[in-house]
Amino acid sequence: MASSKRTPTAIEFVEYFRKHPPSTNAKKMLLVHYLSPQKTLTAGSFSKQMGWPPTQRSANLHYGTYAGKVAKQMKYPESSQDVSFLVKFCKPLAGKDKNLWQWIMRKPLATAIKQLGWGTDKRLEDVGSDIGFDPVTQDTKFDGSKRSVAEGRRKLRQHYIRERDPRIIRDAKRLALKKHGELRCEACGFSFAETYGERVSTYIEGHHKISISNMKSGDRTNVRDIALLCSNCHRTIHAKWPYISVDELKRLLRRS
Repeated sequence: MASSKRTPTAIEFVEYFRKHPPSTNAKKMLLVHYLSPQKTLTAGSFSKQMGWPPTQRSANLHYGTYAGKVAKQMKYPESSQDVSFLVKFCKPLAGKDKNLWQWIMRKPLATAIKQLGWGTDKRLEDVGSDIGFDPVTQDTKFDGSKRSVAEGRRKLRQHYIRERDPRIIRDAKRLALKKHGELRCEACGFSFAETYGERVSTYIEGHHKISISNMKSGDRTNVRDIALLCSNCHRTIHAKWPYISVDELKRLLRRS
């Protein structure tokens, strides 16, 4: 696939992605860009939607690193191995963003994403707000077992996504701390505190047992619907569709 051109054709992109499927985070970057109006956004907007610090440097670092990896694996010259492999830049002549560079997805890449059917892939929305550092404190008097929150409501950003409410994750963590005095993975028993110390003593990830793609607007989530998992177990569940349950993951661990 070696070439002196700066950008592959749509067919080359399709062949590449079929051979090298992007990680969840890489695919999310591509979809955030693809689903933006006119497949165009600013670096700051890109960073905000991805949850990075809202600066141009953040977008250049993450998207640029991935673009460089793609270009290198596709055997394009070193001069092509930066964010411009996937992006064209321009400045609007007027408007509030006239001083901001616009990031336009290259047409062959957009065509490839459409051909691959990724533009309608909603499964990535299941991984997001329920993953991350969300510290809680132990409260023996706390009782949030009766809380339920509305989730699944559509909210307009650049495109429609389905919302998760991080409060239910915090409640699940607080109840686990109250009951056990510590946070352990419900699948493998891993403890961040035992392995890494006080710095992450209240860290664990919250997994929604009910996939958001199976929820309707206004459906409610209870703490019983949340499983507390370590990063490895959580990612293993979300590794491929259809997702496996926590009980199925436990059986896999027992067999290994």
